[in-house]
Amino acid sequence: MSKRIQVALALVALGVSGCGVATGAPTETGEPSIDALPAITAYSDVEFPLAAFRTRPDEQLTLGRAYDRAVQGCLARYGIDYPLPERTATPNFDRPIGVISADEAARFGYKSPHAADIAATDRAKAAEKTPDTVTLGVLSGAGKSTVNGVTVPVGGCAAQAQHALAEHNPSQENRVIALVSESYTRAEADSRVVAAFGRWRTCMNAAGFDYRDPWAANNDPAFGTGEPTAQEIATARADVACRVRENVTGTWLAVIIAYQKRLVSQHQSDLDRYRSETETQLKAAAPLLGR
Repeated sequence: MSKRIQVALALVALGVSGCGVATGAPTETGEPSIDALPAITAYSDVEFPLAAFRTRPDEQLTLGRAYDRAVQGCLARYGIDYPLPERTATPNFDRPIGVISADEAARFGYKSPHAADIAATDRAKAAEKTPDTVTLGVLSGAGKSTVNGVTVPVGGCAAQAQHALAEHNPSQENRVIALVSESYTRAEADSRVVAAFGRWRTCMNAAGFDYRDPWAANNDPAFGTGEPTAQEIATARADVACRVRENVTGTWLAVIIAYQKRLVSQHQSDLDRYRSETETQLKAAAPLLGR
């Protein structure tokens, strides 16, 4: 699988109802102007415009726990004991343009320094116990119409829990993520980034590495498994050095930010509405968590 920014479309079983982000939005053409960025060596130094409209990790945790509480309360009416899942906030480990830190390149090559955390999360999800068929039926509403003498509502307890959280619909968050992905795609086609890639390629060739662009190095199958090899680390270190020398990182991120600003402007009303609905769901979550 590509190590390029992974778009996570699967969130907790909640989201926001309402209109989607962006139909009939005004269109701007041409390449947007950019503000020069200083040398960037950490993603924490960058503020992406669309991030303001994403559901933050702590908010996802709150909504997830509130959803669990609502499901637990609903299932209890049918005599079903539902242990609450152990949820923790999952930080944003995205690296939209790959490795930019010389220190991380020297230690991990192209691999994420958070790979162990991501793997642990994946293992925990895989180990979760699947509910029995009766519980699944009450959850989805697709099983028997009556369980233990109580009528199962249309959509089951899952739909009731969503209703308790103001019909939170995960597709809304996915639409914001789609705009983020669009900004990355547009940036890589931008002439300034294409030119930066050309400078990077020349620099890498001079250092003895033959790659078309940073993603070709990042995604080299030779670096795909196991611990980073000496060759992977040497390549990643040269990659970051060339990014710094040719200001590839600064240019690339500045162009992404410019496209995100444009996308925010084009979809402002829908993004504002989505963020407002998220705030509404967080308020609905509070009493479910005893707050």
